[in-house]
Amino acid sequence: MTQQNNSIQIVIVLYKTALEDSKSFQSLKKHIGCLQTAYDLLIYNNSSEIFVPESKDYKLITAPINMMLAHAYNCALQEGVKNNHKWLLLLDQDTVLTKDYFLSLNMQLNRSDVAGIFPVLKQGEKHLSPMSFSFILGTSGRPNTEKHEGLIENKFIVACNSASVFSVEALNSIGGFPEEFPLDALDVSVCHKLSKGKKKFYLLGTELQHDLSGLNYASVTEKRYRSIIEAELKMSKQAGAICFLATKIHLFLRVVKQCFIKERRPYATTTLRYLFRYK
Repeated sequence: MTQQNNSIQIVIVLYKTALEDSKSFQSLKKHIGCLQTAYDLLIYNNSSEIFVPESKDYKLITAPINMMLAHAYNCALQEGVKNNHKWLLLLDQDTVLTKDYFLSLNMQLNRSDVAGIFPVLKQGEKHLSPMSFSFILGTSGRPNTEKHEGLIENKFIVACNSASVFSVEALNSIGGFPEEFPLDALDVSVCHKLSKGKKKFYLLGTELQHDLSGLNYASVTEKRYRSIIEAELKMSKQAGAICFLATKIHLFLRVVKQCFIKERRPYATTTLRYLFRYK
């Protein structure tokens, strides 16, 4: 494929899902013709027990074990560098892409002043991403206008990984995706590092539907819940003692809330254990 200045490396990361069952893959196939630049597609299969066919339409990597997200994204970043792409589009398996998303994206691909381009992600009517973020206050509302569109600078925002488009150059400037956060808090870590480097972001006025499994307590295993808390604590500790203390306070408030909500009550004991851990 002939490369263009605004070309994109795309990656879809699969976990325990066949490629044809991926909402991201199906919607990408449907609307990729709206993308007005060259691209390459990498399919990263994190479940070796699930067969994904080879194809001339994409490069396939099947990991022998679940390498989670950070490693898969770094493989895609390496592909982007090798293929001389300007941008990297991240996709989990459960995001529904639209024609409007690609049409809006086309208008921003010639930018050289931003490290990331983010759409609005929703699960039903619930706003998922992007969000204003503070290590002291946590997530706090929506970061921009009602339409969520425009340039964001000098402000720490966090966007979910899926459907986010990052500058390859900007990612390389922070050493790629930090593999000490293989899954949880990866988006916070990347956005934090880019924000510390005074990077700017652009918010698209486009809404996409995304299935975030961690949003539903009923679908979160005990092991995954521990992983989420451990990542929160590790991320806040890196940000400093005050941020670490603030996260402990958030855990205390979470325990109180979990005690009063029936479906969350089984997680209260685990949260309490981490509340009194020193690291």
